[in-house]
Amino acid sequence: IDGNRFAGEAHFVHKNKDTQQLAVLAIFLTVSDIGNKSNEWDKYANIASQLTKTDDKTTCVLNLSRLMQMKHTEFYRYEGSLTSPPCTEGIIWTVFPYEVPIKEESLNALRQNILPNTYRPLQPLNGRTVFRNYEHSQTI
Repeated sequence: IDGNRFAGEAHFVHKNKDTQQLAVLAIFLTVSDIGNKSNEWDKYANIASQLTKTDDKTTCVLNLSRLMQMKHTEFYRYEGSLTSPPCTEGIIWTVFPYEVPIKEESLNALRQNILPNTYRPLQPLNGRTVFRNYEHSQTI
């Protein structure tokens, strides 16, 4: 956001089974000694470390709102593309502009096991409209 880089960025990709439309929820990660209060990222990193091949699968129970530490009042939304090849267009992105704490060990485990060193340079808007949702106080 505004050219800032973060320690990490997590994407939660969702697919509408009827329309095949993809939507991505994106959050930013920051390294913290205490990590996430619920330790949900530690659980996720532990599970992810078991997935070492492209087609590996597992079943697990994770609480998305604990992973994201949702603050529903502010987010950005736009139509863009996936960040990895084939970089498919027409994806609905929702980006939450706050950082979620994660322990350095958990972030390192994710980097080693899930798409290590993946990032893409900032892309031009190419005429896209970015919408912002935020809570504001009304002054009378």
